[in-house]
Amino acid sequence: GDLELTSEPFDAIDTFTGWWRLSYQGRQLNFSLARSAEDVVTARWHDPAGLPNTPADMTFASRYPSDVDTPVGCISAAGVVVASGTDRVASFFLKNCGDAALQGEAAARMGASPHTDGVWGTDVEAIVVEEHYPADATRHFVLVSNRFNGSTYTTASSMYVWEAGQLHLYQTFPETRGAHSLTHYKMGGMHWLFMANHFDDKGNGFGVPSVIYAYTWSDSANKNVFMPVQSVSTTGAVAASYWEHDGA
Repeated sequence: GDLELTSEPFDAIDTFTGWWRLSYQGRQLNFSLARSAEDVVTARWHDPAGLPNTPADMTFASRYPSDVDTPVGCISAAGVVVASGTDRVASFFLKNCGDAALQGEAAARMGASPHTDGVWGTDVEAIVVEEHYPADATRHFVLVSNRFNGSTYTTASSMYVWEAGQLHLYQTFPETRGAHSLTHYKMGGMHWLFMANHFDDKGNGFGVPSVIYAYTWSDSANKNVFMPVQSVSTTGAVAASYWEHDGA
C-alpha cells in the first residue's frame, strides 16, 4: 500500500512541501511531500483501503493550494517510486507552474509477452477498436513498427493487446522492411493501417513498397487482425498521412 519517492536534485524555488489528496480511479489516497535543504524531494502516499497493485499509470492534481507563492514559470522534480516491501518501481514527475496547483504523473513498466524482434522500434501508436464480430467487444491495442532486429531490416513489426493489466502480443506483421512508421486511420467504418517500409536489405533497397492493411476477421487466426490488402509503390518511405476531401 505504501509508495515512496526520492527525486534527483534540482534547482527549486517552491518547497514542494505539504499534505495533499491524491485521486486515483475514484479512490482517495493520502499524499505528503517534503523538500530538503539539499533540493531533494521526498514523497509518500498511502491508500487507507490498501492498494493491491502498483498502478501502471496515473495522473493527479492537488485539491489544496500551495502555501508558498511561486513566481511565474514551472518547477519540476523527477525520481523513482518504490513500493514498500516489493521490487516494483515506477518513474515519477512533479510540476508546479505558478497556479498554486501541484500536478504530477507516475508510470510503471508493465510485463508483456516476449518478442525478441522488437529491437529498433521506430514508431508506436495506441488505438481503440470496437469489434462487432464474432461478438461486440472493445479492444485496446498498441502498434509498433520495428525497423531493424540487430542483423537485418527484414523483421516483424508487432501489435499488442491490453488485457488483465498487461500488454500481450496479439499479432505480428512478418517481414516488414525497415518499417519506419505506421499510420492508423478509419474509413468506411473500418480500421486501416499504412506501414511505411523504408529499406529492404534483401533486394529492393530504398525501392521497397509500403503496405496497407485492413482490420477484419481471419479464419486462419480465428480472430480479427490487420490483413494486407494492397502494396503501394514507395521509395524510402518514412511517413504517411490520411485525409478526406469532399467526403472522398
